[in-house]
Amino acid sequence: MLTIGYRLPVNQYVRITKNVLNMGRHEELELIGFGTQGMAKLTQVVNVLSTWGYIQVVRIKTKADPSLKIVVKKGADFQKNFDEFAAELLKRREEREQLKAEKKAAQEAAAEAAKEESTLAVADGEAKAEPAATEEKPEADSEAKADADESKA
Repeated sequence: MLTIGYRLPVNQYVRITKNVLNMGRHEELELIGFGTQGMAKLTQVVNVLSTWGYIQVVRIKTKADPSLKIVVKKGADFQKNFDEFAAELLKRREEREQLKAEKKAAQEAAAEAAKEESTLAVADGEAKAEPAATEEKPEADSEAKADADESKA
């Protein structure tokens, strides 16, 4: 028995129902929805699962205290559909991971290029600073010559 409420989205109830049926422990599964929202969500879940060929509806029962009980069993092509969808999900996941890896590599390459540009800019700044330093060397040399001349005298 699986109670369908209003807290989770329809796709999660669909996934839960498929996984419970895939375990193979139950030939039939009772899905119950309480209240107007639970009943509406239950009908959506059953509609999705039956449209895609996962289930067949066995019984439908309603009660005065607004509740709905739908008994379902695996469809004829349940395992084939389940396996195909699992393979499709795996393929989509791999594509997403590949795109993430490509995006990360592009970001790292851009960061490396930016780092290289900043290194070149710093190197250009040092290269411009070197001629000023070489200009100071003649002064230092002239001071050294003056000191040498004083020592001779």
